[in-house]
Amino acid sequence: MVKKIPSCYNCVFAYLDQEITLKCYEARILNYPACANHPESYGRMKRTPPRGICPNYRPRPDKPEGDVRQIALGDGFYTYVDAADCEWLSRWQWSLVGQYAARTEKGKVILMHREILRPSKGKIIDQKNRNKLDNTRDNLRVCTHAQNAYNRPKRKGSASRFKGVGRRKKGNKVYACVYCRGDQFHLGVFEDELDAARVHDAQAVELFGEFAQLNFPEEWPQERRDAVAREKAKGRRKTSSATEARRTQRRTPQGRRRSVAATQASPSPGRTTNPKPKRQTPKNKKARRKTDFTTETRITRRRKTGGK
Repeated sequence: MVKKIPSCYNCVFAYLDQEITLKCYEARILNYPACANHPESYGRMKRTPPRGICPNYRPRPDKPEGDVRQIALGDGFYTYVDAADCEWLSRWQWSLVGQYAARTEKGKVILMHREILRPSKGKIIDQKNRNKLDNTRDNLRVCTHAQNAYNRPKRKGSASRFKGVGRRKKGNKVYACVYCRGDQFHLGVFEDELDAARVHDAQAVELFGEFAQLNFPEEWPQERRDAVAREKAKGRRKTSSATEARRTQRRTPQGRRRSVAATQASPSPGRTTNPKPKRQTPKNKKARRKTDFTTETRITRRRKTGGK
């Protein structure tokens, strides 16, 4: 029953030292678990604050296969991997290289997250929670450079505390917008920041899908996102079928629609087809040269006689 309570003690990333726990128990002091996946201390073991759970909370699984292990990187940094991957990843010595867990082999730097998923050429790996040292498979996904840009956080120094929300220069109103492929889409003007942030989240889910960075992710569970994706797929199918129908059909003068094949096979009534006669050219080369010579001779004679 305790495992169902969402707390840091039941998180898969939490770590409790047995010796420290025993000393705290003897001194009747509550021991808080340490975590290296907290947003305030990515990669470093730090005791979790007693104010609820963080956004990276993941309940501890019942089976040991779904558990998480830690690999030391040196200088007090740790990276998280799945228990199934910890054994074969521990064969190498890993260190911190540019905020990533990496190793060197024959002078080449090999990143841990690419070693785990092994993406194809031109693809990259995106961390869902933006923790570069959380290399569990549930946190990694293969994507393109554009999809990786969709998962960017809110810019520092922005006027609003929400992503995709800005303030107008005149008045106290706020506006919502979303950026997609270098273009800015204006979503409207609002009185409250919360309304503008929720409109941004709805449009971001429709445009970016699972890669959307939301202001209220708890309001968008996976079932709701899947429903939006299905509606978007239906709209695409309807648009493509209508475009295909317009391409394969043609409107006649009587207002009826007829297919292109039928129009080519039998012309519409009231029309007469007069095919343009083909130009007859001589077959042998001598006759072609003769006709070209006579044509050039006529042109030169007209020029000399003043066009007569």
